[in-house]
Amino acid sequence: MNHCSMEVVKEIYLNTWEEYVELFKNFNSDKKEYIFRGQSNAVDRTKKFQKWELISSFNRNHFKLENYSFHDYLSQHFDSGLFKMYYGKYEYEKIDFLTEISLLEKCYFFQHYGIETCFIDFTFDPLIALYFSLASVQGTSGGKFDLDGNPLFYSEETDRDFVSIYQIDVSNLLSIIGIKEIKPETFSILNLDDYLIYPTRYSSMSANVGLDLEPKSTKANNYNLAQQKGCFLYYDNEDFQDSFEKFLKLFVLDRDIKLSSSIIKVYNINYNSLFKKMRSRNHSHIPLFRFLREKELTGQYLFNDIQGLKFDFNFFHNQ
Repeated sequence: MNHCSMEVVKEIYLNTWEEYVELFKNFNSDKKEYIFRGQSNAVDRTKKFQKWELISSFNRNHFKLENYSFHDYLSQHFDSGLFKMYYGKYEYEKIDFLTEISLLEKCYFFQHYGIETCFIDFTFDPLIALYFSLASVQGTSGGKFDLDGNPLFYSEETDRDFVSIYQIDVSNLLSIIGIKEIKPETFSILNLDDYLIYPTRYSSMSANVGLDLEPKSTKANNYNLAQQKGCFLYYDNEDFQDSFEKFLKLFVLDRDIKLSSSIIKVYNINYNSLFKKMRSRNHSHIPLFRFLREKELTGQYLFNDIQGLKFDFNFFHNQ
């Protein structure tokens, strides 16, 4: 079997966040050619670094549990009749419209508040993805400092600790891989079994995959989605049980697909640089959070609820 002409996933390592910003200084997100997702990754108490792959929150935590599929989860909790019967009397100001909206809309709304689903959040804006890559980075106002007075949260001797920003080529997903697009006008009401129409198979294994580039709601407030230029990758890997990146690699290899460009680019940005001051003729010497706030790309501007405060809280000392 011939190898692909271009690697499916290309990893790019950057020493500073300014390098990432420079790469996209003339980028037009309105063209919707690429989607982006920022991930903080993790460093545990023993200082061991762990890079997060593209797996939905539901299957990251539940696919190893026997007989607990996303389909079962939806049928138990999100089915219109059951949802209204069990949750319709809750003292919650938006419960009335939640009992009436479609299954798909319920997934988007509840995921926004931390309920696990098989939908993975993306944005068309690379700088918004940069903001969300900070979401779980644990910074403090103390510790070690470099000669310029910048805090050092991780060792300067290694570049292995980083946030990751995924950039996915939409046209490659749709035309080459054959991912189906979830059309709002077609799926205004998504039934429990509709997700089964999105199988993308690799040999005998399959994953249910869909792409919603225009998530809309007939009744719910879409302020946050609009401000965040949000969209969703639907990836239910219950049968495949591995990341979206690995699924794509096997899919392309299995079909001997020749790529002219990588489907996924991953920009890995050193943790320490997120807190360092910018050194540029065009800007004051400011840390990343303040840079994003001046561009109105922090939680204060991307949310109209307490979620924005939740994300911004972690960086109060950089304001």
